[in-house]
Amino acid sequence: MGTMHTQHHVPFQFYPEIAKALAQCEVYCGEMNLHEFDPDRFSQASLLPQGVSLESLLGITKFRKCQRIFRKCFNLRLEEWNDRHPFLVMSGIASSILTKDHPENFDHFLWNQASSLGLHCAGLESFDDQLHIMSRISIPDQARNLIRLARKPQRVRRQLFGLMAQYQRQDAVGLYQSTKSQLGSLKRMMLYERNENMAQVLLDQLDQATTFAAVGAAHLMGKYGMVNVLKQRGASVKAIPLQSSS
Repeated sequence: MGTMHTQHHVPFQFYPEIAKALAQCEVYCGEMNLHEFDPDRFSQASLLPQGVSLESLLGITKFRKCQRIFRKCFNLRLEEWNDRHPFLVMSGIASSILTKDHPENFDHFLWNQASSLGLHCAGLESFDDQLHIMSRISIPDQARNLIRLARKPQRVRRQLFGLMAQYQRQDAVGLYQSTKSQLGSLKRMMLYERNENMAQVLLDQLDQATTFAAVGAAHLMGKYGMVNVLKQRGASVKAIPLQSSS
């Protein structure tokens, strides 16, 4: 199924029906193997190279402008992210916009629920895979993206709530198209390449056991989406609409 990486209430509404499917499975595969997550390694990997900061990348004038706008619009203190990869600032902005209705994000919730049901838990990607992806994201390009975001700060708010509305409607195609558009030049690395790899890992896993797999919803649809890749490699795929508990 497609998830949303958020603590917002929208994806949690579908859990009662998800639980029925989990109960029929032996293995749960998240997008990443959460047993491998190392917060210290992640923190180190997210640091900008020595001598580089968001302030030096943006220039003092643009940095201060972004600083003012992000604090006003998102309650985000850019100075606290000054030594971090600019791509991660977007996660901070999304977290500030969407309400935190649950103590953990939906991916962690599903992982913990599966574990409590006795399923073996694994990942379609490893922690090292995700660190490698982050290392390939252009730092200067993402710094420039922060400047563009500061020019139209309300746009990101509309985009996020638009994605939530599409998820609520189970509009997987629309959600994929919106995410692809927002990723721009990163779509090949962040979606297409990963879809190929995760689909193959899932196929290999399905040969071994009945498996429930949960990945970000934007990975499902499109020419290079996981659903299409699975079909091309011989799998039979059927969509099952879920009923919301709200």
